[in-house]
Amino acid sequence: MKGITKIFKRFFLILCLIIPIILLLNAGIYFFFIMKDYHAANEAAPVPVLERISSGLIRSDQGVTVPENDQEYLKKYGIWGMVIDPVGKVIWSSGLPPEIPLQYSLADIALFAKDYLKDYPVFTQVMGDHLLVLGYPKNSYMKISNYLPVQMVQKVPLAALIMAAGDFLFLFGVYYVTNKKLQRSIRPLVNQIEELPRGKAELIPETGVLESVARSINEVSAVMLEKDRALKKKETARANWIAGVSHDIRTPLSLIMGYARKLEDAPGLAEKERGWASVIYKNSARIRQLVNDLNLASKLEYNMQPSKLVLLHPVPMLRKIMAGYLNDGIPDDYSVDFTFEEIGEEVCLNGDAELLDRAMGNLINNAMIHNPKGCGIQIHVFCEESEICIRVTDNGKGITAERYDYLAKTPHYMLCDSNLKTQRHGLGLLIVRQVMEVHHGRVEIAKNYDEGFRITLYFPVVTLSSGALSKGGITACR
Repeated sequence: MKGITKIFKRFFLILCLIIPIILLLNAGIYFFFIMKDYHAANEAAPVPVLERISSGLIRSDQGVTVPENDQEYLKKYGIWGMVIDPVGKVIWSSGLPPEIPLQYSLADIALFAKDYLKDYPVFTQVMGDHLLVLGYPKNSYMKISNYLPVQMVQKVPLAALIMAAGDFLFLFGVYYVTNKKLQRSIRPLVNQIEELPRGKAELIPETGVLESVARSINEVSAVMLEKDRALKKKETARANWIAGVSHDIRTPLSLIMGYARKLEDAPGLAEKERGWASVIYKNSARIRQLVNDLNLASKLEYNMQPSKLVLLHPVPMLRKIMAGYLNDGIPDDYSVDFTFEEIGEEVCLNGDAELLDRAMGNLINNAMIHNPKGCGIQIHVFCEESEICIRVTDNGKGITAERYDYLAKTPHYMLCDSNLKTQRHGLGLLIVRQVMEVHHGRVEIAKNYDEGFRITLYFPVVTLSSGALSKGGITACR
């Protein structure tokens, strides 16, 4: 939390510095674009010009006159002027535009005094019973609550746009600089976090605003590496223990099976005892199979089983596996059929024949174990897009949707050390899945299959070129 707090404090201080800088920046833009024109216009602003002309105006019995220098001043800024007597008649004028009338009523005077006269902005000052009127060029002033130069008002949108652009560029610059610095601090942390799942860990420099975070990650990395080493040591010990126990069990188990077979075949043994010997032999054979499965599953789990991947054509391979299985004999209540679709000789899979033989044997045995009253088992091989598919189907009792979810979600006891009561202990499907991982394939169990149980193995296709075929490359597939 200390690192996060430091980040927030840092950004709060930056914000406190940004606000006055933006205000100063906007004020500078405002005075440069707006007030410059306002002060420039003040050299000929209406009020001081009115005061100057009125103070210099000379009234006599012959009329009204304005000094020459004041008239030159008016001409310099393009200002025209006139004096109106009490009856509305112009008695003096200077630079008067031709469209400006020389006679006015009280209504006319009231209108142009607060508005415009022929689109000229005019400004008035009362001098006794006379009225001094000064007219400025068109579009030079806007007559609102205050007198503002049009040029200044016209620049307001541009100034506002420049202010917004300046604010944005300044904020973006601050963001870019602070973000770059923060990225330099965060990048090593993110890289280290990404490497942790792969078991890689390097010490991160414990400096900068994220010093405490870097220190915590270094500590976590050290703990995880230590746990990883301990776990690998534990896994190796467990695999070696399983291999040792499996080896130690095989010898006495072979003796039990041998003597059970001799008792079963002994001529002087009663039929009841002969049955007991047969049961001992069959269950001993089952224990041997379980021990072999346990040893193989352990080796596959810890990558201790060397695989011999070669190019195999699926049809001859499965035909050979099925022939060997059928030659060993199957109970009368079961049947095993092998069917296949036409698959070109150039279509192969990269596989280990012994492991695939074991996987197919497990699937057939599972079908028999879960259907004790008998069932028909069908092995079907076909191609589907870029995969070779081996489908094993039985017409037994199948599985419910709940059982499907259980098989899909419940971990095997070899893969998890917790919640032992809810884990699966059957090794058949586990070995099949492990064998498919060795072959970079996948397993799919049909859900809600109404005609029994169906499982499909998918293998990546390896297509041989014609050159490989001509050189005998297809031999490995046979």
